[in-house]
Amino acid sequence: MLRTASTRLLLSSQRGRISQLQASLPNVSSLTNEDDRRSVHAPSATSNIYASRLGFSTAPPLLSVVSSSTSSSPLWSNQSFTSLSKRHMSTNSSNLPSFGSKPIPPEPSAESAIQSVINASDLTVPTAIPFEPTWWPSDQVLSLLTYVDTQILTDYPYAITIGATTLAFRILLLPLFAKGQRNASRMSHLQPELQKLKEGLEAKGKKVDMAEQQRYIQQTRALFKKYDCNPLMGLAAPFASFPFFIGMFLGLKNAPDYFPEVMQNGGFAWFVDLTQPDPYVALPILSAITFLGMTEVGKDQMMATDPARGRVMINVFRAMAVAMVPFTMNFNAGVFVYWTVNNTWSFGQALLFKNERVKKALGIWDPPKAVPGQEAASIFDEVQNLMKKKEEEVNALAKERIRAHNELIAKEKKVKKIMSEKTK
Repeated sequence: MLRTASTRLLLSSQRGRISQLQASLPNVSSLTNEDDRRSVHAPSATSNIYASRLGFSTAPPLLSVVSSSTSSSPLWSNQSFTSLSKRHMSTNSSNLPSFGSKPIPPEPSAESAIQSVINASDLTVPTAIPFEPTWWPSDQVLSLLTYVDTQILTDYPYAITIGATTLAFRILLLPLFAKGQRNASRMSHLQPELQKLKEGLEAKGKKVDMAEQQRYIQQTRALFKKYDCNPLMGLAAPFASFPFFIGMFLGLKNAPDYFPEVMQNGGFAWFVDLTQPDPYVALPILSAITFLGMTEVGKDQMMATDPARGRVMINVFRAMAVAMVPFTMNFNAGVFVYWTVNNTWSFGQALLFKNERVKKALGIWDPPKAVPGQEAASIFDEVQNLMKKKEEEVNALAKERIRAHNELIAKEKKVKKIMSEKTK
């Protein structure tokens, strides 16, 4: 009881001191000069002394307790102090602030509460990395896709832009692929004669001189001229399409980092978000099926060009088609839009080159009939033949060493025999 009474007495004394301070302060509404208003806002040394006695470390700004309207009421009225005392002080001594303590922190506003909830939540907004293209193929492909999407196909999804750009590039390379197919069909007819020339040169072994090598080179050139083909022509189409292929793959793989908003809404049907994998794995399966179909359609030409290794390559491509699904199913849908369109075009192109009218117009020959002795070998047969050849070489070297050793022993015996005869 005594402690409560002393507390009330202290509050009444402080209330009187505040009333004296009010009388000595000017009214804010009567101040017209900006410098005078700033002098009222700034706490003075006297106000700091009063604040320390009231329990504050420094004097609070006077305008923080003044109404927003410039009324003529005093800055600190008994009513405002009474409301302040009711909020932060009570007759219970345990809730009273001690002298020299820090001010009671203000209650958080609605804006700060909402911001804290947003910061605490797991919602993230994708931020795009600034796209600064270089001369790398992936950057150039992304620049091309951006131009087509913003200048030509403005009303279509980004997936249509990817597919249309892929088809346009493959159409441009169609004459080069046609020449490559024509060259490959003629190379398959050339192989038997070229193989005979190689076997004839290898049969002479180390006895081949410079004149024999020059004769072989001239015969080979005459053979290529006879069939009107070039061994390097078959590499023209793959080399021309490789920069675009690797550029599209790397560019579309990194496109979500540069254009997240465009890629997130760039698909259609079941793959609307091109930044995520296909949820139904339909695009990876479709891409693998078209790749396998392209291999099966073109296997006759591969077998005719090189019967010994044609079946090995076909089996490798079949395995790649099957392994493509589990190994690439987590790629984003944008990459598979390109792969599916590209593989579908390759499959249709292979079918086109097997059409008799097209073959006649482009000068593509039918595959030659199998030559006896050139039956297709499996990969196990290839490995077995290689190991057998290596074993024969090792055995021949061992036999040569044994022969040289025996000759040396025979010479030593002969020398010993001659020396023993001389001593007798």
